[in-house]
Amino acid sequence: MGDSNTGGLKFGLDPKRSFGKFLPGKQVFAPTVDHIDPYESCGYKNTVILCGLNDIRQDNVKTPSDIKQVFNKFTSKIAEIQAVNKKTNVYICPLLPTKCIDLNRR
Repeated sequence: MGDSNTGGLKFGLDPKRSFGKFLPGKQVFAPTVDHIDPYESCGYKNTVILCGLNDIRQDNVKTPSDIKQVFNKFTSKIAEIQAVNKKTNVYICPLLPTKCIDLNRR
């Protein structure tokens, strides 16, 4: 589950149209954590969530307390995913550094 970072990746089993067995599954576009549908993980052994800048780029995210609220949203979403798909392993890929110093501080 991710956004523009995974947009060019082709998921699936067809080796002519995707990475084949090396990248099975599917991509689900979710620009922020609120848009992640836990039921999209059903039937998959692994769920990967790419934490993007979209959640911390919001105008109302300015203080460490705001960052903690974003963290709590991810924690809650992981619990929701695990509640509907008890067999999935949830992997979280952390934020990558950006050229924007203010966002890196967040």
